[in-house]
Amino acid sequence: MRNPLYSTSELDSSTRRFVNLRIKENGLEITSSVPVSRMDESLLSLIRAPHSHAPLRLATASELESFNAKIRLGQIITFAGTPVVDELAECLICDADAKCYQVREGMPVLIADTAFQTP
Repeated sequence: MRNPLYSTSELDSSTRRFVNLRIKENGLEITSSVPVSRMDESLLSLIRAPHSHAPLRLATASELESFNAKIRLGQIITFAGTPVVDELAECLICDADAKCYQVREGMPVLIADTAFQTP
């Protein structure tokens, strides 16, 4: 189940993404848009997939849209067997082994159990 306190959305045509925070407490609702940290793309030349050691690439916008649609439907499951519940602003794809690694707050999460098979 998605966290009802926040959602992600594209606020302009650039590549910046924002998290829209909605906090409800004691009948008061506060909404704020906060920029999400982006992964430093220079890291791509340094990091590799954990098991295959193959290169990684950033997912395209259309791939992210597809992944996020499947996340909303509960169809993305990690290799550890847990569903991915938070939509992705970024992720890394290893084409050699068809795995996707999440990027959270600008940091790639290269833990094999948290990855998922690319659809």
